[in-house]
Amino acid sequence: MEMKIKSQVQFNDDLSQRSNIVSGDSLSNSFAKIHHDLNDYEIAANIAANDRPKNLLYIHDILSDSVSTATEEILGYPIEAGTYVYSAEIYTVQNPSVANVTKIEFLGADGNTVVGTCNIACDTKKEEHINVTLSDEAYYIKYYRDTYSSETVGYLKTSKQMICLPNVYAAFPEYTMYAPSLGETFLEVEDSVKTYDVQDTYNSSSYKAISGKGVAAALETLDVLSVGGSGKYISAIKETDGKIEATAETMDTTPTENSTVPVTSGGVAASQALQETEIGIVANAGAKNYCPYNSLTADSAKTIIDKQPINLPAGTYVLSCSVTASTNSIAVRLLKDDTSLWNKTISNTGGLITEELTITDNANQITLYTGVANTISNIMIRSAAISDASYQPYAKTNRELTVAEDEDRAALIQQVDAGAKNLSPVASGGNGAQNFFQSDVFDFPAGNYILYLGNITTDATGNVNQVAFYGADSQNVGESQYYYISRGNGVYIPFVVTAECKYVRIYAGSNNSGSAGKTMTFTNMMICTAADWAVSQKFVPYAPTNRELYEMIQALQNGGIVNLVYGMGEEIPNNSDLDDYKTPGTFYVLNNTNASTIANKPIGGSGFRLIVSFTSATNRQRQEFYKPNTPDVIYIRNIGTDGNWSGWYQFNGTAVT
Repeated sequence: MEMKIKSQVQFNDDLSQRSNIVSGDSLSNSFAKIHHDLNDYEIAANIAANDRPKNLLYIHDILSDSVSTATEEILGYPIEAGTYVYSAEIYTVQNPSVANVTKIEFLGADGNTVVGTCNIACDTKKEEHINVTLSDEAYYIKYYRDTYSSETVGYLKTSKQMICLPNVYAAFPEYTMYAPSLGETFLEVEDSVKTYDVQDTYNSSSYKAISGKGVAAALETLDVLSVGGSGKYISAIKETDGKIEATAETMDTTPTENSTVPVTSGGVAASQALQETEIGIVANAGAKNYCPYNSLTADSAKTIIDKQPINLPAGTYVLSCSVTASTNSIAVRLLKDDTSLWNKTISNTGGLITEELTITDNANQITLYTGVANTISNIMIRSAAISDASYQPYAKTNRELTVAEDEDRAALIQQVDAGAKNLSPVASGGNGAQNFFQSDVFDFPAGNYILYLGNITTDATGNVNQVAFYGADSQNVGESQYYYISRGNGVYIPFVVTAECKYVRIYAGSNNSGSAGKTMTFTNMMICTAADWAVSQKFVPYAPTNRELYEMIQALQNGGIVNLVYGMGEEIPNNSDLDDYKTPGTFYVLNNTNASTIANKPIGGSGFRLIVSFTSATNRQRQEFYKPNTPDVIYIRNIGTDGNWSGWYQFNGTAVT
């Protein structure tokens, strides 16, 4: 049954129909007429009931002074843009330019912008109405004495003012006092609060709003059967013999899978708290199952699964597992270093076994006794705070993963620090007679690097030294032309080279001119990739890379060492000085032409062979000089304690017959 309701003051019915309602008599005589009216005005009634009150104008009576050109009032609640009907009883005493007509303006939020206007008849002592269109929200209403804004003579009085939607006015033109929409309260207006009382009983001569209690009393023939209560919800509503009946059902106290029943807020909160606890446990530990063994097997000869490693912190847990063979019981024990923390004999009928356990210390061993040959599978030890009992295989906790990561990192550090890390063959040095140090023994490709110095000192002013990087063509290959490294111990700078680097230059000062005449020394030089530095910032001496070591081994395997020791060795270039040959090895000059350019040899003539070796220390070398056409003569000299070469000594041999 569709029911539409409107208040008595809005009915246009005849007196007898109105009297029937007031006296509480049956509505049967007027019900057909009421139903007919409500069907005709369904749209208007729905707007008034569901959207907003009928009368949107907060102000109902105005009495202006006799001085101002107009009287302005705040609307209370803003009225939205749209087309409305303005109705009122207006009386004015004036010298009108247009007889019996006054102007009404509606103003925007700034109190100045006119968003709507209308001219309405006045001085009639009866209700008049006119359509007005608002182009924007109206916050103020302004009343003039006539249609001109300059009139100051007389005064103006209004009553029973109403603004409503046109279709609402067409259905119910009678004056109705303003009332707020559902959920609204009266606004503070000009530092005072305007309120209106509500009444619990209907009174046709009152403009007060009627309460829900009053509506219920007036509509006693439409009683609603009250049902429900705490933890209940309305599942269905129906009308029976003029009464509205509701069916109440009990709400769930916990969320249930696939349920269509609502859940109480307490149940939702409890479930959320439990989930947060479970999520916190898993998030902090990193794993649901603490047992690292998915299954354990005991054969007929050994019915004990004894002291398997486990890492179980103190706490309360649930042990679950599936047992293949049925026995009287199985026993489970958790231990720490062979000392029992928890021991339980659990009844076993085969299938799934579940048992709660509590330990007060960290367990590192687990023992199971099966009694007979058996297989225990899907072993899981989960926190008792986790309600989900479904099996999940073991996974390492966050702590265990961190430890494993640290171990891997340590291994990587060991590999990096083993020798392939430092790309600088130069360990230490200084600027000597120049204003910078430079060496051409470097050879590393374009990329991001770190220059590390164990110590750098200088007598130049300032606190940094300029550094540059050059290629084989002596062109700067640094991404920045110059870099600057602080002085002191354990200092380093990142740098980038855009091409292969062959030279590294470190100035004695902060720039070229500031380095002149200054002395600079450094120790423990290391150049490594930025990636290697991120793994380990430890200084390691230079060593060949794995690739270089491989090539050296290949050279030795291919006869390189045999050639160096027993063969011709390395050729000595023209214009060389034998004083410079201090590195152990075998060297040669092919002919007299080449030999004539070599300095500090013991004798002139044809080509020769030179062998350099250590005597008793790394700084005490010996040179042996052989001529191919004088096999009975050997020339030898050593480096003395003063660090200089001695003179050559000739040793003659005697032929053996």
